[in-house]
This record gives sequence, structure tokens and C-alpha cells, in this order.
Amino acid sequence: MSKMKRVGSVLMGLFMILFGFLLFLFPEKGMKIIIIIIAVSMVAYGLKFLTFYSTLARHMIGGKYNLYLGMIILNLGLLTATMYGTRTLPVFIYLFFLFGFSGILDVMKAFEEKKNKAPFWLLRLLFGLFSVSLGILAIFSCFIWKSPEAMTYLFCVLLFYSGFFRIVKAFRKTAVVYIQ
Repeated sequence: MSKMKRVGSVLMGLFMILFGFLLFLFPEKGMKIIIIIIAVSMVAYGLKFLTFYSTLARHMIGGKYNLYLGMIILNLGLLTATMYGTRTLPVFIYLFFLFGFSGILDVMKAFEEKKNKAPFWLLRLLFGLFSVSLGILAIFSCFIWKSPEAMTYLFCVLLFYSGFFRIVKAFRKTAVVYIQ
């Protein structure tokens, strides 16, 4: 990771933590802000995939995967944007999948890193288990407590967690592999 990417990652992590504090202080507007964040990020991510397909991936083997994935994510982002202020159940479902899927991937990566004797595998395992537990709490928040404020607080925890993890990854020494 270059120095500029490290600085950008630290700044983005600090911004996420600051935004999490602001959202924690004003939870009554939380669901609307969360819907906007999810919609904008999904639309941007979908456009990124579509741009990658149109510039490079259409000439690659399996490049249509990027086209299909970009179209699906873009459509989900636009669908989420239309739910502004009306429904909260899809947001709960998105956040459950976000927490659960990223947590399961982190746990799998941690066991792979342990097998390869990487030094930070325990930290990734703890973050993965924490993310899975947040996914379970998202289900409780949706179906048992039926509380949008609880979901806002879970999203704040996600922002703190993601911001902290970005900062930790920015200061982690990256390995350079030389081919001889």
C-alpha cells in the first residue's frame, strides 16, 4: 500500500468514526441517513463494476460477471433509494447480510491466515466473530425488538468497527513478494 493510500485509509477511517459518533448522538434521523448511505454506496459500487466492464472486463474471460454484478448492485441501490422514509425491513435485511457475510468471510480468512502462519489471524478472527454477532443482533433488532433506533446504534457500531479496522490496516506492514 502506498503512502497516499495509507493516508487516505486513515482519513476515511477517522471520518467513519466521526460519522458514527454523529449518528449515535442523533438516532431519530438514523434510518433515513442509513438508507441514503446504503443507496449511494450501492449505486457507486454498481457503477464501478459497470465502468470496469465497459473499459476492460468485456475483453476478459468471464468479464460478463462484472456486468451482471454491476447491474444487480446498481438496481438494488436504486431500489433502496426509493424506500426512503417508507420501509425499514429491507434495510434490516441488507445490514444482516452485510454483517453476517463479512463476518463469515473474516472468520474464513482468519483460519486461512492461521494455516499460513500469518501474525494477525487472531485479530481478524475476533473482528469476524464480532461482525457475525452484530448480524444476529440485527435480526433481534428487526423481528423481536422492532426498533429502528437499535438498528441505528448497530450501524454506528459498524461504522466504528469499519473505521477502526481501516486505520489498523493502514498501519499494518505489507509484505512484498519478490519472484526470483
